[in-house]
Amino acid sequence: MPNFIFDNISFVYREEGMGIPVIFLHGLGGDVYQPFSHFPRIEGYRLISIDFRGHGKTRYFGDESKFGFHVFAQDVIALMDHLQIDSAVVGGISTGAGVALHIALQYPKRVSKLILSRIAWLDKPQDEKVQAVFQEVADNVRDYGAAEGKIKFKNSALFCEFDEMSPPVASSFLQQFDYPHIEETYAKLIKIPHDAPNYDREEWRAINVPTLILANKIDPLHPYHYGKIVSEFIDNSIFREIPPKAVSNELHIEISKKYFSEFLKNND
Repeated sequence: MPNFIFDNISFVYREEGMGIPVIFLHGLGGDVYQPFSHFPRIEGYRLISIDFRGHGKTRYFGDESKFGFHVFAQDVIALMDHLQIDSAVVGGISTGAGVALHIALQYPKRVSKLILSRIAWLDKPQDEKVQAVFQEVADNVRDYGAAEGKIKFKNSALFCEFDEMSPPVASSFLQQFDYPHIEETYAKLIKIPHDAPNYDREEWRAINVPTLILANKIDPLHPYHYGKIVSEFIDNSIFREIPPKAVSNELHIEISKKYFSEFLKNND
């Protein structure tokens, strides 16, 4: 995959197709394969994604303090500049949705449409219980290494609690241990949950581009009501409920793709 240099970091990105650019961003601990597996291929659109710093093949991240929405947004804008893209459809899943929201607020001229899938933040850091489970993952990596830490975490009370609520969410926590460079980058699991895309929801009212918001139930990491709340503050928004992964991952992706496609085609 191609790369570009920004902030002394070699960022890996991926693009496919030709036409209107769509920059779709992955979640915490993910990489470019997540957006490309969740977004439909649509004729006339160019799908683009980036491995955030400390994620995927963008292994290096600079100082730990740079794990956060503002810096991740700057990295995406740097990619747009590298590709000479003035404006694009910008969106993402979970953390990627938070970065997209930050971009829409701080760089509004660079966003033609906005897509927020499975929002995991409002205008404050994540829920304390979510912060605690990411902290426990990070602590186990730091204290025991990835392999042994994964075993210890899987036997923890926090893991069992989330596994009972939503096995796919619990599995996503376990997958953090499988990242080849997690022992170098585990600080992201502490820093990002303690950050927020912005700290005043009234600012969301300034977003005036067409916006699609997707949310699902049975998902303690991405509460359904978060999507509803954000949609109430963005006038030009469409809210859609998607099937939870806890019911069917295949249907979750299929219906997400359906709504992505309809949104783009109906808002040309």
